[in-house]
Amino acid sequence: MAQIVERKRKSGSTAYVAQINIRRNGKWAHRESRTFDKHSSAAAWYEKRMKEIKAAGDDLSAIKSKDRTLAAAIDRYTTESSKKIGKTKAQVLRSIREYDIASMP
Repeated sequence: MAQIVERKRKSGSTAYVAQINIRRNGKWAHRESRTFDKHSSAAAWYEKRMKEIKAAGDDLSAIKSKDRTLAAAIDRYTTESSKKIGKTKAQVLRSIREYDIASMP
């Protein structure tokens, strides 16, 4: 089951939350959601994720993130961020990636 829900932010702007909820044998097998500024972006993400989930078939563990380290999260943030990252923030993120804690699962 999936849906795109419109909601108001604190600032008064509209956000669109794409939610994917999958039940298997009466239990939640997979749940995820993401928030977008545009309905079209939410719909595109939803379509992409549903294709990935259908390709995985019954093995839903294959679609869950395997690389859950702080360094991976920083890399993903810097590559997928829709907003421009300033020089100072970029340097701080690079510095954090070099600490030992960044490579821990």
